[in-house]
Amino acid sequence: MDQTKKHIKVSPEERANVFSKIFYWWFLPFYYFGYKNDIQLKDIYNASKSDYSEMWGDKLQMNWEKELKKNKPNLKRAIFYTFVKPYSLSGIVLFFQHNIMKMILPAVLAEYINYFDHGKDADAIMGWFWATSMIVVAFIIVVCYHGSEMSAQRVGMRARVAVCSLMYRKTLKLNHKSLGQTAIGQLVNLMSNDVQRFELVSLFLHYMWVTPINVLVSFYVMYRSVGIVAAAAGMGAIILESIPIQAFLSNLQGKFRYQIAIKTDRRVKLMNEITSGIQVIKMYAWEKPFEKMVTLSRKFEVNYIKKSSFIFGMISSMAVFSERLCLYVSVMTVVLLGKSIRGDVIFSMAQLFNTVQLTVCICFPWCLSFYADTKVSLARIEKFLLLEEVDTENLITSEEEVGEVKLNGVTASWMPDSIAPTLIDLTFRIEPGKLCCVVGNVGAGKSSILQLLLRELTTKSGTMTTNGRIAFASQEPWLFVSSVRNNILFGKPYDRERYREVVKVCSLIKDIEQFPFGDKTLVGERGVSLSGGQRARVNLARAVYSEADIYLFDDPLSAVDTKVARHLFEECFIRYLSGKTRVLVTHQLQFMKQADLIITSKFGDDMQEKDELIEKGDIKTETYMAYWKDGGGWFLLLFTLSMFIIAQIASNAADLWLTHWTNVEKERIRIFEENITSSNRTFNGTVNHTLDATNLPDVDIKPKEYYMWIYTIFIFSSVIFLTLRSFLYYIICMKASKVLHNKMFTNVLRAPMRFFDTNPSGRILSRFSKDMGAMDELLPRSLIEAVQVFLLLIGILAMVFSVIPWMVIPTIVLGTVFCWFRVIYLKTSQAIKRLEGTTKAPVFSHLSATLCGIPTIRSANAQQMVTKEFDVLQNQHTSTCFLFIISSVSFGFYLDMISTTFLALLTYQFVLFNNGQFLSGNVGLVISQSLILTGMLQFGVRQSANAASNMISVERIMQYTKLDREGPFETVGNKPPRDWPVKGRITFKNTYLRYAMELPPVLKNINICIEPSEKVGIVGRTGAGKSTLISSIFRLAPIDGTICIDDVDTSKIGLNDLRSNISIIPQEPVLFSASLRYNLDPFERHSDEDLWNALEYVELKAAFPDLNVIISEGGSNLSAGQRQLICLARAIVKNNRVLVMDEATANVDPQTDALIQKTIRERFKDCTVLTIAHRLNTIMDSDRVLVMDAGEVIEFDQPYILLQNPESFFSKMLKESGPAMEDSLKRVAKKAYFKKNTLPIENEVNKKID
Repeated sequence: MDQTKKHIKVSPEERANVFSKIFYWWFLPFYYFGYKNDIQLKDIYNASKSDYSEMWGDKLQMNWEKELKKNKPNLKRAIFYTFVKPYSLSGIVLFFQHNIMKMILPAVLAEYINYFDHGKDADAIMGWFWATSMIVVAFIIVVCYHGSEMSAQRVGMRARVAVCSLMYRKTLKLNHKSLGQTAIGQLVNLMSNDVQRFELVSLFLHYMWVTPINVLVSFYVMYRSVGIVAAAAGMGAIILESIPIQAFLSNLQGKFRYQIAIKTDRRVKLMNEITSGIQVIKMYAWEKPFEKMVTLSRKFEVNYIKKSSFIFGMISSMAVFSERLCLYVSVMTVVLLGKSIRGDVIFSMAQLFNTVQLTVCICFPWCLSFYADTKVSLARIEKFLLLEEVDTENLITSEEEVGEVKLNGVTASWMPDSIAPTLIDLTFRIEPGKLCCVVGNVGAGKSSILQLLLRELTTKSGTMTTNGRIAFASQEPWLFVSSVRNNILFGKPYDRERYREVVKVCSLIKDIEQFPFGDKTLVGERGVSLSGGQRARVNLARAVYSEADIYLFDDPLSAVDTKVARHLFEECFIRYLSGKTRVLVTHQLQFMKQADLIITSKFGDDMQEKDELIEKGDIKTETYMAYWKDGGGWFLLLFTLSMFIIAQIASNAADLWLTHWTNVEKERIRIFEENITSSNRTFNGTVNHTLDATNLPDVDIKPKEYYMWIYTIFIFSSVIFLTLRSFLYYIICMKASKVLHNKMFTNVLRAPMRFFDTNPSGRILSRFSKDMGAMDELLPRSLIEAVQVFLLLIGILAMVFSVIPWMVIPTIVLGTVFCWFRVIYLKTSQAIKRLEGTTKAPVFSHLSATLCGIPTIRSANAQQMVTKEFDVLQNQHTSTCFLFIISSVSFGFYLDMISTTFLALLTYQFVLFNNGQFLSGNVGLVISQSLILTGMLQFGVRQSANAASNMISVERIMQYTKLDREGPFETVGNKPPRDWPVKGRITFKNTYLRYAMELPPVLKNINICIEPSEKVGIVGRTGAGKSTLISSIFRLAPIDGTICIDDVDTSKIGLNDLRSNISIIPQEPVLFSASLRYNLDPFERHSDEDLWNALEYVELKAAFPDLNVIISEGGSNLSAGQRQLICLARAIVKNNRVLVMDEATANVDPQTDALIQKTIRERFKDCTVLTIAHRLNTIMDSDRVLVMDAGEVIEFDQPYILLQNPESFFSKMLKESGPAMEDSLKRVAKKAYFKKNTLPIENEVNKKID
C-alpha cells in the first residue's frame, strides 16, 4: 500500500548523553532549524526504535492473548502489564517531586520570610543561605516535573500506538457478522478520539496514589505550623471540595463522555457513507436529507459535549479558587480561635495549599475525569476486540492433491447466530486443475460459495477441504492508493517476465500505455482515476500474478466489454491458468461449454496522493477572528473577557488584603512589645506567632471583623466571577464549534466531484473526527487555561513591581528572552503539528482501504504485509507526534528555567537591598506568588501553544468551509417549469468536458440530439468516455458548450432542479445504513403502497418483511444483484422522464438482466432512456446506438443500420462476441429495426382504411 514517504534521519536523541536528555540540549538545533526553515516531512527524524508500532503492538498482543484465555478478558489489565515498567519511573519521580521537594519548599520559604522580621539586624549570611536553598529546591522541582511529564507522555503515546496496532490486527480477523457491526467511521473514531485518551490519562494517572500521600504529608507539615484545628479546617475544606464534589462531577462527565463517543461514532459513520457514496448522492439530489440527518446527529452530539464542557468548566473554576478558599478557611479558623496571623506562617501555608491545590484540586480531578473518559474508551475498544473472528474449525487441508476443493454436506451462514443458513447441505468436488463455473439468479448464493471457500462464512455443519494457496478477485474491485504496478504485485517480488505476461492476459497493455506514467501511474483511493473496466482488470491481475493453486473469480467479466471478456476468458482463464483450479462466478453463459464443472446456485437467499497542501507559518489572525465571530459575536466575547478580568482583580485583591492584614497584625504585635518594654515588665522569649489577639492593646487599628468581612467579600466575589466566566466561555466555544461544523459539512456536501476524486476519504474523515474532536474539547480547555495564566501573570507582576519597582528592568530582559523563545517554539511546534495531522490521514486511509478489501487480503495471505504497512504509517505519525511532545516539554522546561531565574533575582535582591524597609508580609506575598510562576507560567504558555496548535484544527476546518462549490444548488429566478422535462429531448451542442482546467478535455465536441422517449444505447471500449458523458448531463464536472433538456439550458438552472428530475441506475449500486424506506425515498414523499409497488415490479417484495428493515452499510447484507434492483426501484418511485443506466446490468445474471429490461420497456416506455452497456445484448433493440471512442462520438444510428457496414466500429465490437452470439444479436437488431420502421406505415394504412 506504499503510501509512505521513506526517509532515513536518525534522531539525535539516540546518541545523546544523560545530561543532554535531562536538559533537552539535543533538541535545541531543531528549534533553530524550525525557526529558519519551513519544516517538511523529510526534515522529521525517524521514530525511535523504542517507540516502534510493531514492537509495542506485539507486546500488547501477547498480553491480550493471555487475557483471552481467562473467563473475563480485561484490556486494562493487558495494557497495565505491557507498560507497568516504563510507566513506574515517571511515578517515582513524581512522588519525589510532590512529597519530598515540595514539602521542603514551604519550610525554606518560612525561614526566608522570617529573616525579614529582624529588619536591619538580620544576619545577611542566613538570608543568602535561605535564598539559595529556595532556588536549588525550585530547580530540582523543575527537573523532576518535566522528566516525569516526558516519560509519562511517551508511555501514553506508546499505549495509543499499541492499541491502534492491536485493533488493526483484529480487523483482519473479523468474520462477516463482526464486519457488519463495524462501520469504518466507528473504527476511525476509535483510532482517533478514543485512543487519544491514553495520552491524556497517562499524564495524570499517577496522581491516583500520589495525591493521598501528598495530603497526609501536607497535613502533618501544616499541623506543625498552625495547629491541628486550623490544619484540619483547611485540609478538610480542600478534601471536601475535591473528593465528593469532584468525584461526582467526574462520574457525571464519564457518563457524558460515553454518550459523546456514541454520537460521534454515528456522525463519523454517516460521514464515511456520504464520502463513499457522494457521487450517487449528488446524482440523486439527496443532499438535503443527508444534511438533515448529519445536522441532527451533530445536534445530539453537541448537547452532550456542552454538558461535559460545563462540568469541566466547574472543575477548572474550582481548581483556581480552591487554594484561596482553603487558605481563607484556615485563616478564619486561626482568627476565630483568637490567635494572631503572621506572614511567615500564612505564606508558607499558602505555598502548601498551592501544592495541595495542584494535586487535589487540579491533577486529581483531571485524573478522575480522564480516567472516567478512558474507562469508556477502553470498554468500547474492548468490545471491538472481543468481536467474533473467522472460523477455521471445519477446514481440512489435504496434502495429497494440490488444488483440490471438496465440500461434504456443508451448511454455512454469514451470521453465526442466524436461524436461516445461507448455504444448505453443499456437496461437490472440484478436481485439481479444473475450471468450475458458478451460475444462478440474483441472491442465489454464488458469491457466498466463494466466500465460504475463503472461510469468510461460518460453517454450521459438514466439512470442507481445500489444498493449496488461494487467490481471489472480488466482484467489486478493491484497489489502494499506490501505483498500478504495486496494486498488481501486492507485496510479491517483481518478476519482469511473469508481470508482463499477466498484464497481457488481463488485457491491460493498451491501458498502461495510455496512462501518463505507465504502470507507475498513481491509482487514487477506490481506484477513482481508472474506469470501471480498468479497475476490474487490475483487480484480476493481482489475483493472477499471485501464483496460487486455487483461483476464485467473482464475476470479473461483467465489468468489461464483449471483446475484453472473451480475451480474458480464453487467454487468462483457459490458457495462462491452465492446470490451476479455477472457480469462476459468471453470468456470461456463452462460456459455459468450456467449463469442466458447472454449479448452479439455488441454495436460498443471500440476505444479508496528491499530497495534502500544508499551511505554513503562524495561525492567521483571520482564523481567530472568524472563530470568535461564529461563537456569538464581539459583544458576548467582550462581556466574557470582562468577567475574566473582574475575577482576576477579585483574586488579587484578596491576596493583597490578606498581606495588608498580616502587616497590620505585625504592627500590633510590635506596639504590644514596645508597651511591655516601656513598662519595664519582664518579657521572656519571643512573641509566639499564636499570641492571643485579645491581649493586644487597643491601638488606632480597625477591629479584626473589619478585615475579616472585606477578605470574605473578595474571596466569594472571586468564586462567583470565576464560575460565571467559565459558563460564558464554554457557551461561546460550543456555538463556534457547532457553526463551523455545519459550514464545513455544507461546503463539503456541495463541493465538486473533483474534490472527492483528489482527496482520500481518510483525509476528509480526519477533518470530521480528529479535527472536530480538537475543536470541540481540546481547544476550549487549552485556551481558557492560557488566558487564566496570562491574567495571573499580570496580577503577580503588578504585585512584584508595587513592592520592588526596580525588578521592572530584569523582568523586561527576561520577558524579551521569553517572547523570543516563544516565537521560535510556536513556529516549530505549529509546523510539527500540521505535519502530525498530515501523517495521521494516511493511517485512516489505509484502515478504510483495508476494511473494503479484507476478503482479498486474507485470500492472498497478505495480513502480515498490510499490518507491516500500517505499522510503518504509524511510525511515521509517531515521529511527528514525539517531536511535538518533546518540543512542548523542552519549551516548558526552558520557560521554568526563566521563571527560576526571575525568582533568583527577586530573592537575592530582597536580601541585597534589605535595610529594614521590606515588610515580611510583602516579601511573603511576592515570593509565594513568584513561586507559583515556576510551573504555572510554562504551563500557561504551553497551553497557549497547545491552543495555537489546536487552532490548526480550526484552520483545517475553515479550509473546508471555503471550498469551491460546484454551482448553485437552487436558483430563484431561473427555475424550470414544475413539470419539466415533459418530453425528454436531450441536445448536446459543441460540448467539451474537462475535470480540471489544467487537464485535457475528456469529452470533445459532442453534437447530438436524443429525441423524446428514445432509447439510446451507449457503447465503446473501456475509457472511451461513456460514463463521462453521463457526468456531463448531471453537471458533475464543468463543461464548455451547452446541454439542453426540452430546450432548457441545464447550466442555467440549479443543480437540485436538474438532478432531481433525472433518474439514474448507477454502475456501482450504493445503499446506506438506514431503513429500506429511507433508501428508496429519503424525502418521504411517497406512500407505502407506492414503495411496495416499486419493489413488486423488481420482484423484491417477498425479500423484505417490511419497509423498516435495516440495510447494512453499503448494502453488505444484500447481493450485488439485489442492490442493483433496489436502485431500479428508486427510479420507478421517482418516475422521471429521463432515465440513465450506467452499466446497471453488469453484475447481474441473465434472468435479472431480462427483468430489468422488461421493467424498462414497460415502466419507462414513454421516457428517454440512456443505457451504457458492455454486454451488447442489452442495447441491440435500442432505437439508436451511440458509439464513443477517446471522448468523441464516432457513430450514432440504429443498431441494424450500423451493422450493415462491416467496417463500422459497432460491427467490429459485435464480431468480438463470437459467431453464435453475433448471429443472435444481429437477428435481434433486425427484428427491432423492422418493427419500429413498419409500425408507422401500418398506422398510416389503418388511418386511410378507417
